Amino acid sequence: MTVQTKQKAAKPAAAEADKATEVAAPVTGAESPDAAPKIVTTGLPVVAGPDLKKRELIEQVAKRSGVKKKDAKLVVDAVLALMGEGLAEGRELILHPMGRIKAMRMRDTANGKVLMCRVKMGGGDAKDDTDPLAEGDD
Repeated sequence: MTVQTKQKAAKPAAAEADKATEVAAPVTGAESPDAAPKIVTTGLPVVAGPDLKKRELIEQVAKRSGVKKKDAKLVVDAVLALMGEGLAEGRELILHPMGRIKAMRMRDTANGKVLMCRVKMGGGDAKDDTDPLAEGDD
């Protein structure tokens, strides 16, 4: 007696992604049990662009602000350090126009702390765009 098996052909990645987003709607008492379930598709996840490295951030800050890269590097380093310290202390960062960042969970590891943060991006419609600190004659 010979047993034959069929091998399934590899599915394209796009077909698998579509299948992953399909959800069968629950059957209620008003619908007949013979009716096929409705397929509800959700939006595909947004594919993120390349990572923003510190070097690129410094270049963009220097370009937007018109300062030298070495001056921008000092400011970016200070801002990132202060943001990290604030989150590690459990403080919520309210940074207009970016939004809010709040550490929801913290865990100490051998390499440092792991923070699970919630980020709520700003909507862009500011109530007051003036920053009194930015207008000084330093």
